Amino acid sequence: MNKIQNLVIYLFQKLNRSLGSVELTKLVYLIDVEFFKYFGEKLTGCDYVRERLGPYSREIKEALLDLDKDDIIDINLILSKGKSSILKRSHSLKKKDIKILPKFKKVEHLIIESVLDEIGKLEVKELEKLSYKTEPMQEILKKERKFKESPILVPLDFNLIKRDVVMKEWIENKEKEEKNPDLEYEQEYFAEQTKFKNIIKSYPASDRK
Repeated sequence: MNKIQNLVIYLFQKLNRSLGSVELTKLVYLIDVEFFKYFGEKLTGCDYVRERLGPYSREIKEALLDLDKDDIIDINLILSKGKSSILKRSHSLKKKDIKILPKFKKVEHLIIESVLDEIGKLEVKELEKLSYKTEPMQEILKKERKFKESPILVPLDFNLIKRDVVMKEWIENKEKEEKNPDLEYEQEYFAEQTKFKNIIKSYPASDRK
């Protein structure tokens, strides 16, 4: 079971409800964005592109299909509410007692928990809005406004995300010295940061005080 599948299962366990495809994708995306801010890489390793409803990853879709094949989750079609009702996929955990096999590192768990504490109860429309406020999506939107078109499947550039300066410098120094990762430092530093920072309000950068 890969890290994407493990994260998806954890989201079901933590939030304890059915989740739609768009909702799941946005949750995973926002966790990846926050992880990248501190460590310069995505937690899941997913590639994201600009889709009609914002960030999209084929790897997340494939992870859901694999979990369905393994009889771990159910995928159901439900009729959406609104003026123009359409069929949407809803996912739910079938084996609620399943244990995540490769456990997340403590620092990974801290980031996942901090993000879910902020956005775990938000409606899908709010998650969409937050995803559009991240730097990769802001850059895409800026180009769309400039050229007056909205092409889909344009890759999102995570390198545009404003990195946490202290952690970035520490990682660069660590790589120069060729030392093993000081996970205790990472955990303590991130835990301290989350006491004072509101993760969601950190996007976009232009909105920071």
